[in-house]
Amino acid sequence: MKKKFFAYMIIGILLFTFLAQGKGTKTYWFQIASQGEGESGFLTNSNLNQKKVYLTFDDGPSDHTAQILDILKKHKVKATFFVVGKETEHAKKMYQRIVLEGHTLAMHSYSHNYDQIYANVGAFSKDLMKLQKYLYDLTDVKPYIYRFPGGSSNHCAKNIKPYIRYVNKKGLLYFDWNALNEDAVNFEQSPQQLNKKIFKGCQETENKYCINA
Repeated sequence: MKKKFFAYMIIGILLFTFLAQGKGTKTYWFQIASQGEGESGFLTNSNLNQKKVYLTFDDGPSDHTAQILDILKKHKVKATFFVVGKETEHAKKMYQRIVLEGHTLAMHSYSHNYDQIYANVGAFSKDLMKLQKYLYDLTDVKPYIYRFPGGSSNHCAKNIKPYIRYVNKKGLLYFDWNALNEDAVNFEQSPQQLNKKIFKGCQETENKYCINA
């Protein structure tokens, strides 16, 4: 049941991806957010006038990552995976598969422990660099894209500005989201409910779409 649930949700999002991008002044049937595009800053402040949808997945690898990758491959769509540090053999295979199949491997902290990460900038740096090195050792890819745990305007850090300055100083790119399906808030939502929230969020957002699925 869980596999069907996840499949319906991802397919619904992909369908909206195609429809949304077909409405722009230029038609792009799917948007590839590759490692190279991300690291070159393609994702930031784009002046292109077509509508774009970016699929992003946080907190993985999870039990569903392999299925997500299968669905993305079937529909020839690329995504960005903001991963955390996991040392299981399954997780290691998923990090490698994300890269091998042309998706963007991005960082979301090693521990995802808010109290630990936001204790001070030193602790934040240690966590970030640990994840970056871990992923590089596994994949030969050194990620330069980051998503703050809780977002860059979160209330978990008493003052987020020093952490943002650190990320900027390190030459990293950081991205939040502007469309949510709230799957982390309510685990009992149907695929239809999740997709409805994503569609609504995208319709209310101008220009670039960043979907946190």
